[in-house]
Order: sequence, then structure tokens, then C-alpha cells
Amino acid sequence: MRQKLLYRFIAVAILSILFTALLSAVIFYMNADKTVKAELKDEALYIAYVLNTGEDPEKLSALDLFTGETVIRILNEDGSSIIYGKDIIDKQKIVEMLGSEKFVEPSIYRFRDYSQYCIMRLNNGNILLLESDQHSLFSYFVWILPLLCASIAPIVLLCGGLAKNTAKVLAEPINNIDIENNSALIYEELRPLMNNISDQKRAIELKTREWIEKQEEFATVAKSMKEGLIVLSKNDCIAYINPYAEDIFGHPVHIGAHYLTLTTIDTVKEAVRAIHAKGSFEKEFGLNGKIYQVIAHSIIESDRFVGTVLLIIDITIRADAERLRREFTGNVSHELKTPLTSILGYADTIKNGWVKAEDIPMFASRICDETNRLITLIDDILRLSRLDEGAVEMQKEELSLLECCRYTANLLAAKADNRQIGIRISGDKGMILASKPVLNEIIYNLCDNAIKYNRPGGSVSVEVRETEDKAILSVSDTGIGIPSGEEEKVFERFYRVDKSHSRETGGTGLGLSIVKRGSLLHDAEIELKSEFGKGTQIRILFPKKRG
Repeated sequence: MRQKLLYRFIAVAILSILFTALLSAVIFYMNADKTVKAELKDEALYIAYVLNTGEDPEKLSALDLFTGETVIRILNEDGSSIIYGKDIIDKQKIVEMLGSEKFVEPSIYRFRDYSQYCIMRLNNGNILLLESDQHSLFSYFVWILPLLCASIAPIVLLCGGLAKNTAKVLAEPINNIDIENNSALIYEELRPLMNNISDQKRAIELKTREWIEKQEEFATVAKSMKEGLIVLSKNDCIAYINPYAEDIFGHPVHIGAHYLTLTTIDTVKEAVRAIHAKGSFEKEFGLNGKIYQVIAHSIIESDRFVGTVLLIIDITIRADAERLRREFTGNVSHELKTPLTSILGYADTIKNGWVKAEDIPMFASRICDETNRLITLIDDILRLSRLDEGAVEMQKEELSLLECCRYTANLLAAKADNRQIGIRISGDKGMILASKPVLNEIIYNLCDNAIKYNRPGGSVSVEVRETEDKAILSVSDTGIGIPSGEEEKVFERFYRVDKSHSRETGGTGLGLSIVKRGSLLHDAEIELKSEFGKGTQIRILFPKKRG
């Protein structure tokens, strides 16, 4: 503001000086012109009076007394010659200017000066010519100009001080303006401006509050997300990262840092590169024993790339489920194909007459065995599928584990007797809330496995014990046991410790998978202890009287 005031003060001062100079020059010029004309006329009248009284040489010599700036000439009547004074070229023009008049006062103007004439016709017919050269208006202005130039420097200094002081005086009340109190304005002219500022201030405050609320809402949502969220700037620097994303990569990172300070995983780098190339990317990667999916999209604003959004989703459970599904599908196909192949082989042999009549009952018996095995396998697959899908009726009731164990032991008594296996049931009642069909499936498969994988003459011990908050079902056998390191695998679908033994006993490899799934539906824990060649103990810890 001070600089603008200085320029304007200087401009006004210079214009004022120029105007004053021009006005002074005009005044000087007009006064000088008026004075010259009056003096020239007086001189002409006086000289004419002298000359009209006589023409003797003494009177003509008296004209030499006029020694000022006035030039005196006397021309003959027709202007063809000079009687007195220096000769001039344009004598005829003088005659033309006088014409038939007795007295004229013509002027001839030039750029820097002008000539003022006074022409009279004397009584004897001769022409009296008085001439005086004077300065023009431009000459007066040029004469004043150096004075103007000399005054510019002090005027500039004066304007500088004046501008500084004026700016301070004007700015001080403006700087002290209270936006909230327009009534205290010193300059009423500022009221429209202050009203606009107040309106804009309120609008900015409203937008700021909305922005802060949206930021807080976004931060709250992002922090509660179970997916990693990373926002990158157009320079691939981290503009935002939620806590879950930091947990995925194992360490915090500073906002504004390059994303490579967070991770150097090839998939993430590939995602960022792909965004710049095609605007979107999706791929899976593994980290710390888990499987993640990274989904990346570009942020476009007004057709300009301004950043990248990376969403990192933990798909470990889904990937494991997909893997198990593929394995289960493959295993089911294989397990179903094996008995069907056997049945088809036996049937083709009989059909083609390759079997003696006395051997047909044996082949028919084998077909029945494989068919029963196939039916058992299908039944187990259906049971497990129903458990997986939650299609099993889960209406829970208060049941006694001990009574359910006795019921199951009765069902398996004949099978145990055929293998010379003894079953012993003991313990507390073990009252729990459970689904009766599912609980019976759990106990049946545990006891059935204990009989199948036992030794002839071995034993199965089923015991129920109660603690303060648990009812514990324990099934122990004296069978073949489980090799060290494979304890967890026995709960996988179609896993068998001894496949040849399972084939002999009709095992499907799904029994313990059904046990595990049924236990999960009851929030029960499974514990397994086994010594290869000596036997196995499986404990199921049910919550006591709890749905």
C-alpha cells in the first residue's frame, strides 16, 4: 500500500508542477504580449507624430535615440525602397498587410519566438514599420522547465515520507479491526468489505468444520477396518495409512515418507507401477504365513492423476478354505472312484464269464463289501457337508455325556466283540447343553476309530469327568497310535495313519474331521495325546451347561 501511495503522490505532484508551469508560462506570455503591443503602439504614435511635423534630416536622425529591442524602418509609399533602417526582403508583404488601413498591428509566429509589428502610413504617404521579436509560449515553458526538474528530487522525498505516514495512519485502524464487531469501524467505507469478510469467514468455518468431521469420520472408519488402507500421493509418498496396514507390514511409518520405507514386497511395487500405467491392479501375495490380496486404484481429479489407493485384505481363511475345498474335491473324487472301480471290475469279470461258477459268490461278496464301503463313505461325506453348512439341527438340550457314551457303546458292542476289543465306560454324568444328533456323531466316531485302529484283544476306555466349568470326554485305546509330528493331520479330511489298515476296516478318513467340526459347533476344545505303536487318547472339553 505504501508503494502505491508513493507512486500516486509522485504522479499527482508531477502533474501539479507541470500544470503550474504551463499556467505560469501562459500568464507570462500573455502579459509580455500585451506589454509589447502597448509599448510598440506608443512608440509608433510618437515617431509618427515627430515625422509628420517635418522631414528634415535632423528629425530622421532623432530616430536613432530608440536603441531598445524595437527595429524601426521607413518605406516609400509603394514599399519599393527603404528610406530609413535596414533593408528587408519581404517589403511588398508589409505593404499588403497595411493595405488601405492607416494603422495595423500584425504578428508573425514561429516555433520558439514570434515577431510583433506595428505599421502606420505617414502623412506624406510613406510607411512606418516597427518590429519587435518576442519569446513564444514554448520558450517560456522551456525556460521554466529546469526549475521543475530541480524540484522533482525534494518532491519525491517529500512524497515518500508522506506516503509512509499516510499508509501507517490508514493501515493502523484497519489492522486493529475486530471482524466480529463491525460497529467499531473507523472507516464507514469499509463496512461492505467487512460484511463480505464476515460472510466468507463464516463460510470457511462451516466448510472447515465439515472437512474436520469428514476427516474424523474417515479416520474412525479406517481405524476400525479389518483391511489395510494406504493412500499414496502422486509422487508415491504415503498420505494416509491405517493401523491395520501398519500391523500387516510389522512397523509404523511416517506420513509423507515414500511407500518403499513401508515395504519392498514385489507385489506392492508391481501394484504401484501398474497404477501409473493402467489405473488399477489386483493380486495376491504371501507375508508372515498369511495370504493377502492387494487391490489398487488410481485417484483422478479433473482428468489429472493425484494419487493411489491401496486396499490390502487378509484372505488367509478364504484361501485356506479354497485350498481345502480343492483338496476335499480331489479326495472325494479319488475315494469314490476307488470302490466304484473295484465294483466295476468285479462286475465286468462276472459279466464276461471269466469267473468260475463256484467263485461267483466270492466276487458277489466283494461287490457287497465295496458297495457298503461306498455307502459308508457317502454317508460320512454328507454328514460332514451338513456340519460345514450348518444344516444339522442344532436345537440344544441338556444331555448326559455318560449316558450318550453308554448308548454308543451298545451300538458298537458287536463290532468290538468281532475284533475282540473290550469297551469300558466310566466317570461322572457330565451334564452339558448340546445337539443330541451331533453329540452322538462325535462319540460314535471317536469310539469307532478306537475300535478300528486297535489291536486284537485290545481295549477302549471311555471316561467322563466334570470340572467347575467343563465336562471332559476322554476316549483312549491301545491301538497303533499316531506317528510323531502327524497329530494335527489326523483331523484333516481323508487322512489315515495306516491306509492299508483303513481299507481292511472300512475306514473313510472322515471320522475325526466330523469330530472336529461337531466340537467347534459346541465351542468345545480338542486335545490329543498319542504314542506310535502304543495307543491314542483324545479328549473333548465341552463347556458345562452353556449354549
